[in-house]
Amino acid sequence: MMLSFKSNIKLCFPILGMFFFVGCSTEKDAALNIGYHNMTARYNGYYNARDIMNETLENYRAAANEDYTKILPLDLYPPKEDIPLIQEKYELAFEKCENVIYRHSMPSSQTRNKGEEHCRWIDDNWFVIGQIHYTRMEYVKAIEILKFVQETPLYVDQERVYEARIWLAKCYIAQGRYPDAKRVLANVRVNMESTQNAKIPQKDGGTKPTASDKKKQRAQDKKDKKNGVKKPAPFPDHLLDDYELTMAEFYLAQEDYKQAIPHLEKGIALTKKRKQKARYQFVLAQLYAKMGDGNQAAFYFNKVAQSNAPYEMRFQAHINKAISATSGGEEIRKELTKMLKDPKNLEFKDQIYFALAEMEMKDGNKDLAISNYSKSAFYSVKNDRQKGISYLKLGDIYFNDEDYLKAQKYYDSCVQVLPEEYETYEQVKAKAEGLSDLVMHYEIYVFEDSVQQKAKMSPEELDKYLEQQLEDILKAEKKRKEDEERRLVEQQNRVKNTAGNSGTGSKWYFYNQKVSASGFNDFRALWGQRVEEDDWRRSNKTSYSNINSDDPDNQDSMDVVVEVDLLTIDMLKANIPLTAEALDSSNNRLMKSLYMLGIIYKEQLKEDKEAIKYFKKIVAHGVEHPKVLPAMFQLYLLYKKQGSSESEVFKARILAEYPGSEIADILLDPEYLIKKQEREKQELNAYSKTLEDYRYQRYSSVILQCNDVLANQKENQYINKYYLLKAFSIAKTSSGNDALVKEPLLELYQLSPTSEEGQQAKIYLDKLEAGTSIIKPDSTKVNIPVSPYLVDDAAEHFFVLIFPNSSGRTNATEVKLSNFNKEFFRSKQLKTISTPMGENQLIVVRTFPALEEAINYRRTFKSEPARPTIGKMATEFEYFLISQANFSTLIGKNDLQSYLEFYKEKYPQ
Repeated sequence: MMLSFKSNIKLCFPILGMFFFVGCSTEKDAALNIGYHNMTARYNGYYNARDIMNETLENYRAAANEDYTKILPLDLYPPKEDIPLIQEKYELAFEKCENVIYRHSMPSSQTRNKGEEHCRWIDDNWFVIGQIHYTRMEYVKAIEILKFVQETPLYVDQERVYEARIWLAKCYIAQGRYPDAKRVLANVRVNMESTQNAKIPQKDGGTKPTASDKKKQRAQDKKDKKNGVKKPAPFPDHLLDDYELTMAEFYLAQEDYKQAIPHLEKGIALTKKRKQKARYQFVLAQLYAKMGDGNQAAFYFNKVAQSNAPYEMRFQAHINKAISATSGGEEIRKELTKMLKDPKNLEFKDQIYFALAEMEMKDGNKDLAISNYSKSAFYSVKNDRQKGISYLKLGDIYFNDEDYLKAQKYYDSCVQVLPEEYETYEQVKAKAEGLSDLVMHYEIYVFEDSVQQKAKMSPEELDKYLEQQLEDILKAEKKRKEDEERRLVEQQNRVKNTAGNSGTGSKWYFYNQKVSASGFNDFRALWGQRVEEDDWRRSNKTSYSNINSDDPDNQDSMDVVVEVDLLTIDMLKANIPLTAEALDSSNNRLMKSLYMLGIIYKEQLKEDKEAIKYFKKIVAHGVEHPKVLPAMFQLYLLYKKQGSSESEVFKARILAEYPGSEIADILLDPEYLIKKQEREKQELNAYSKTLEDYRYQRYSSVILQCNDVLANQKENQYINKYYLLKAFSIAKTSSGNDALVKEPLLELYQLSPTSEEGQQAKIYLDKLEAGTSIIKPDSTKVNIPVSPYLVDDAAEHFFVLIFPNSSGRTNATEVKLSNFNKEFFRSKQLKTISTPMGENQLIVVRTFPALEEAINYRRTFKSEPARPTIGKMATEFEYFLISQANFSTLIGKNDLQSYLEFYKEKYPQ
């Protein structure tokens, strides 16, 4: 028996060896060869590569920290900065597929004019390579591979062709090439519907295939196969969900949520993987919330909350359900309150309180909402985004209540912690900065008004008051330090509790690089955001305003940091304006801040009632100041806007107390400013013409124009410059006659000795006294330049968009322009290139056979139908048309401004 077994083994070795060597050949299409290469290509390449990719991506997704305040991507892939985390594993998958294609293509991949592929897993390996490129954001390479899979005749009968088309569309979507994506998906739709229609059974009386028909079809299929004729495979059912989800992705990328919803709903219905389905449902809920349909949003958020999705997603679903729901409030409140007590949710308390606050705001319980928003900010230990959003909500509440001082404080806190990439960060920052001026001027006004009241006290009363103030300051400082210590202990306890309960087994530390920053976040959670300074932990520091600074008119008081324990009554007294000079400085700051408060309330906040209050304080203060007249005028305008007779009272006061002022002239002639603007425009044009004559050596004409202005237009805003031009022109035409040249210079110096032109006149007079000329002799006669550009309507033309370098990179703009060309001028096959010029990039669209077609392109470019494709490009950037010959000239001269002047003058606008 033993002998027989050994004999069998010896017999097997030659057979196995023959199988190996025969099977290895890629040039034979025998069943043995095909079987060997199919098996190897499937498992060594496709299967193993997919396994590596799936495991790597799953690990990455498990460790990723997603922003649930934004609409989630349907499928999470690493952004550019995280691609190194998957690079090594994906490179291994790439090599496996590449080796399979090289070693197991039948015939060999090096065979020229290859017309057949016997190894049916080669297209699958190519497809995986395309997916690898897509995941690594190498979209150009991915498109090249996927196009090959879907276009080559080798794989026309494979189902993988349809999947390649879907992923090709995904590449175009990622690039923002929406017309291309739309075209590919439309093609997939045709394939899909064709297959579905073929499956529909024929009705009685129709042309249902008979048994004979089926037999003939099988015979034909066999014949086609023998003759090498390939027919496209039917669209596979397992790709129906991929198609619907990609369509949803197409509309999501363009923020067309209304059209994305039905495709996403179909994709969810077809999806079998429960975790993926939960994610899609979460996105669908977000879309319904965006569309304002709270009930549907809450419905889908609830589905996610009850699913087997990762814990954080289920938690976010609970929170968003509470925010979105329009009914069932008490039940949801109980659910959220229960979540607050769950130790697993310690790190999420800020979001739970935020959801409770949102519910209270929805129900009109503003005080409870404020309390919960404040708790949300308090418990935001490591979540700066949530802390910032809670501050923002509080700022908005106080802003809508017209309590701008509190609003500013919350907006300012919001800007300190809210990430800069937050969608409304710039608007919030602008609001905080705008209101900061209001707060600053209000504090100056209150302070100056207060110290002026103290200055009216007797010396004995003042000393007694300051003694009490110093005692109150020391008590307040003691209490502040005790409160800060208490809050610090509470904050430290929250951090410790959060840190002890924030770990989850599903997070793979190696992939979570953000953990490396936890030390910094813990520090900031404990101590807050600190400036770089010594003794930053010392809390017994305060500041007081030293008004008696060297500059009595300085609007900003000088802040001097002083230890509270070192404060004295004399230090406090230094703030009080006890001298006439100090009182003048205090009044100056007070009046300027009151005026700015009135302007901010009137112009920025549109609060006329508050504006009137502050302008009236200026008038009632009873001191002479430059701000009194403009304050009266503002009161006149505000009361006139309200239709109040008070406007006539202030008009009469202005005319009586400030006759001859420009404001009085405005009140007497409502068109005064219009006339003034027109007069100033005419004066500018006239001066520009005189200056041009001087440049082109028309000195006699310059002297005549100067004499006319100097004699008849004493109020001309450029009169000082005319004196100088007259002197220069006389020096040019009457060389050596210094007395004649001095005449306009002396008049100018006597008229305006302190002006810039008056100072120049003095310098030129000194030069003439020293025997030095004030001008250089003309070397040659200047000729008026002739434009190098010519108008030729019949010539080929380009459309050129001017993209400033300060606007960043041109990629996104070029893609939008390319999409526009494909959407509206596909048959023209227009090309887009860019070329630098000075501080700009010129994005050139070419070529139009004649000017008329270029004008039509420009007209379409700035039309309303183009806006969905190009956005605000037509209003944000400057653009022009140019002939091919003129463009060559422009590139050679590198002078964009001169061509733009020619274009605006010669081309129809």
